[in-house]
Amino acid sequence: MNKQPETHFLKALFSRLKQFGVQYAVMRNYQSLPLTVNGSDLDILIKPGCEAVAKSALMRAVEDANGAVIGIAATEGFFKFNAFGRPSEYSNAWWGLRIDVSVGLKFRGCANLLSESVLQERIIYHHGIPVLPPDLAAIIGVLKEVLYNGLIDHRYLPDAISAIQGNREQVFQDLAPMGHSAIHELIILCRKSENQSLSPKTISRIRKRLLYHAFRTSPLGFLKSRLKFSYSKVQRIFHPPGIVIAFLGTDGSGKSTLIKAITPTLESATHGDLFIRHLRPKLLPPLSQLKSQTIDSSTAVMEPQKDPPSGVLGSLVRISYLSADYILGYWISIRPIISRSPAVQIFDRYAYDLLIDQRRLKINLPRWIVRSFLAGVPRPDLTICLSGDPHAIYERKKELSITEVSRQINELNKFANTTMNTVLIFTDRSIGEAKTAILEAILKTCNQRGNPLI
Repeated sequence: MNKQPETHFLKALFSRLKQFGVQYAVMRNYQSLPLTVNGSDLDILIKPGCEAVAKSALMRAVEDANGAVIGIAATEGFFKFNAFGRPSEYSNAWWGLRIDVSVGLKFRGCANLLSESVLQERIIYHHGIPVLPPDLAAIIGVLKEVLYNGLIDHRYLPDAISAIQGNREQVFQDLAPMGHSAIHELIILCRKSENQSLSPKTISRIRKRLLYHAFRTSPLGFLKSRLKFSYSKVQRIFHPPGIVIAFLGTDGSGKSTLIKAITPTLESATHGDLFIRHLRPKLLPPLSQLKSQTIDSSTAVMEPQKDPPSGVLGSLVRISYLSADYILGYWISIRPIISRSPAVQIFDRYAYDLLIDQRRLKINLPRWIVRSFLAGVPRPDLTICLSGDPHAIYERKKELSITEVSRQINELNKFANTTMNTVLIFTDRSIGEAKTAILEAILKTCNQRGNPLI
């Protein structure tokens, strides 16, 4: 198997975990390691008490692979982080990976699922990497899907059933912290799921028995862990691990092309937690819809400046409506997503277009009024302004006059030079070079955020 962009990071990761003395095992999908994860994420189980050391080892591995952490989401007994980078400064190949780390194995931060002896007695090795045996990995795969998603993962079900039939005693030993009753329910569930789907009652029953056993075993420990679990989720609302990136640029500057170019890397890094929006959150319907019209002035159109702008009153209504959508849309639609996980939200155009191209949005107001409205709009973690030769941009997309393209580029250059968390990317170069410049800007932003391990 040939090396993949993430090979350097994966080798650094396993080397650092060994160097730092972390007791761990890869839980599943390890067949292609250490060369690649084949588009999957990486699930690692570590021994309780090793959490701080494991985090340090992971961060050092990211540094070794010339990468950055997009964000880290941590709860009691679990943390996940999304990272990306380049194998070397001379390569255009970027890697991206999400790693889920279970500190022991817990449900809702308080109910233990797995015996600690597993990491001492049950691990096997794959190319020198400690991994869980297939039978146990299959049972855990089924268990996690049932508990967290209310589903049966049929990829793991046959091996899980074979493990139950072949060595029932070992299953009870591995899952002893769950309690006999919950294990028994899991066994019945696996057998029934061969021929029928799960019922909500079945899922609820196994969850309740897990939690009841954990509470009965250690009431104070249960309550303490449950409080920590809830607190960590609240903390992420104030310190979201995800990021928001906005792209600005005149028509023909290459926004769509370059967003598409960086998408594979960020999708790999977030394991699909990548969201692309045009101009605004769209929590509120377009004004044209409220007027029973079919054209939405907030989306891309073939002739963006064809219609005349509204008058002062109409412009104030429009800018108020758009500002409300940005503010409410951020807190209701966007913030929950980037608080839940290290997701990436990309905007193709943003509220700052009100300073660059009011005409597109049918607004005509003094800049000081526009700026006063923009003051309340949530600021992206990074704004990327695409610039270049006006004549080259005009030739790509002749929707605006060369004079208007030149004016907008001048405005973008001024905006980039006077606004925090903003970079200017010139698109006169090749797509590959511009893509690299953009990913480097995102990488730098992620490193500057610091990504506290909350």
